[in-house]
Amino acid sequence: MHVFLENVLGYSLLDETQDHSFRLLQMLHRANYDANVQGAQEFRRPDVMSCELGPETNCKALHCEFNPKDCVSRKQAQADCTRCAAKL
Repeated sequence: MHVFLENVLGYSLLDETQDHSFRLLQMLHRANYDANVQGAQEFRRPDVMSCELGPETNCKALHCEFNPKDCVSRKQAQADCTRCAAKL
């Protein structure tokens, strides 16, 4: 703390507080982000869809379909904001 003040870095602590008006989201993030969005980002392909392999398998790792009946996974869990992660 002493070094911080000696190097004239403490002046910002003297600033008056200001009111801020931050824009809040109108809906929960989970409503906008699902396994399909995560798959498209993970595999860098907008046409990727999540595979429906049942809740137990789907929630252990994200599985995505590139071609019909061709599901692949990188063994990555679904993101925190998806339905599966909310149940864990």
